[in-house]
Amino acid sequence: SKDTGNISFRARFQVIPPFELKLKGIRTTYKTKKISGTDVKLVLSDLLKKSSTLKPASRPSKTGDFIEFDYTAFNKQGNEIDAVQGMTVELEKKKKGSLHSLLDGVNGGQNIKGEIGYPQKFPVDELHGQSIVIEISVREVKERTTPKLDDGFAKTVGFSSLMELKESIEQQLSKEENDKVRDLAKQKLLDTLIKENDFEVPDALVEFYFRQQQEITGNAEGIDREVLRKLAERRARINILLDRIAEKEIIEVSGKEINDFIEKEAYRQGVEKQKLRVYLEQSGGIDEIITMLRREKAFDFILIRYLTKG
Repeated sequence: SKDTGNISFRARFQVIPPFELKLKGIRTTYKTKKISGTDVKLVLSDLLKKSSTLKPASRPSKTGDFIEFDYTAFNKQGNEIDAVQGMTVELEKKKKGSLHSLLDGVNGGQNIKGEIGYPQKFPVDELHGQSIVIEISVREVKERTTPKLDDGFAKTVGFSSLMELKESIEQQLSKEENDKVRDLAKQKLLDTLIKENDFEVPDALVEFYFRQQQEITGNAEGIDREVLRKLAERRARINILLDRIAEKEIIEVSGKEINDFIEKEAYRQGVEKQKLRVYLEQSGGIDEIITMLRREKAFDFILIRYLTKG
């Protein structure tokens, strides 16, 4: 094998057993859900929250406020087991006996004491959930001030009006939904293509892709070798099928497409385009590029022909 930068080119010759390519039954249809007003409102609400500021509250604390405090925690024997200065929490509605119920209705400068379960957000892991006595000195209660949702707010985030902001959010959500569902449909189309075309995959080809997968994952923990082998076999099957589609549909790769690829790759690697081209020509890498680009075009062909939006 020969390497240049992050591209690895290997010559490999495999005898693929003959099979009849079947494409008729692979049509795949996908549907996207319509973006609702509620979806847009959720994004707007999040935007408002991110644009909000905190200011000192001149009233007792309530849900949604931010409370800064110092605390000292004791066990049932009265021994100090933890102490922190400058802790801040956002007050949530919680059941009695929790930190949040203790901090509900307090003012800055107030000292309070109570028995609670040691909170998950506190630093000592082994104390989590244990019953403790806590002494709290409240430094400050802050309330969130949220901007008004109007044209003025829309302008602060780069839009001329609130209507334009809402339309932009809806378009973005629609695109995200479409991309997500279409990507899943592409995989389903490939699954169907594999199912419709059953043939024996040469072991050596599966082994080649298996070793590639191992190189990518390294010695990462929890990677199942059997899962890697199945992925390798799937990749081998897909590539054989794409090669067969390219052959059947007489899909060719132009000199310009090869040139554009080399140009992008040279830029990505930070090397001179001509030097990379010479290396690829000498190492047989051009053939690898042609194979890869043909497969991409074959995949595009079946997407256009057999993937439809319902």
